[in-house]
Amino acid sequence: MKQLIKKITNKFFTKVIANSAVNNSLMGQLLERVVAIENKIDTIINNQNNPFQRIPYVNFGKDQFVIVNVGTLGIVISSEQYTLLRPYLLSQTSLEAGLRTALRSFIKPGMSVVDLGANVGLFTTLMADLVGPAGKVYAFEPNPRLTKPLQMTIDINWFRDRVVLENKAVMDKSQKVLLDICDHSPMSTIYSYDKPTAQCVGDFTAQEVEATSLDDYFPKNTQIDFIKIDIEGAEPIVWKGMQRIISENPKLAGTLEIGPTHFERAGQDLNQFLHELQNQRFRVQAVQEPDGKLLDTTYRKLARESSTNIIFSRG
Repeated sequence: MKQLIKKITNKFFTKVIANSAVNNSLMGQLLERVVAIENKIDTIINNQNNPFQRIPYVNFGKDQFVIVNVGTLGIVISSEQYTLLRPYLLSQTSLEAGLRTALRSFIKPGMSVVDLGANVGLFTTLMADLVGPAGKVYAFEPNPRLTKPLQMTIDINWFRDRVVLENKAVMDKSQKVLLDICDHSPMSTIYSYDKPTAQCVGDFTAQEVEATSLDDYFPKNTQIDFIKIDIEGAEPIVWKGMQRIISENPKLAGTLEIGPTHFERAGQDLNQFLHELQNQRFRVQAVQEPDGKLLDTTYRKLARESSTNIIFSRG
């Protein structure tokens, strides 16, 4: 396996060296990452039976990270965050297996898809794998602390050719917003918690970040096939800022995480939002865990659950 990787990387670097625009600093960074991949690849393959098996620590400069494998894909997490998330990760035989199954039925090679709330890249990598080299994934993650490990995740999976990473929030218009960032976990939110939450160990730190809307970001008549939106109750705000995208893409489908308490904290009306989706001729179905079966649902059913992943589609 290592010899195969070495053969691929030698071919890759032959092309890179031929590109005069690549400077020595970038070449050094690329070499460092390839060495890390070669050293860890056998462990990743051998540990596929445990989808969240820890790979030994990897150092890049002063920062220390851990790579966990999800099937054949690697996810980079800071060592501090891994220590806190490890009990949760190891308790999951397959994190959100149902949603992952549902995405496989919707996302096909060559599609253009959007990941809003990319976080550590769990779904960014899956989407990139599904769209293949002819497709494109636009991943938005406003938390600046996740930018480096998320870019590393993209790199070690060889997805740089198909993933565009934007360190921005997505709202209804372009603006600056205050983002509450959990000090010791990957969590962040535009809408502050008024009491401690189990999702954040420690305090939140507010930081101003850039925000855009999907209608502002994408040029007119851009093909978008699928959108994942998981942004802590701001889903209706994002929806307001993507009306042109919706009108230009009649076959658009996507997934939303519906958390009633998130909507309440954000001052959003869940029932009204669901009516808006239905008025735009979207069918709303709940994703059943862990098999991924799609079930027709209602506001009353969703309001009773702490969190539900839904699929919206017109097909």
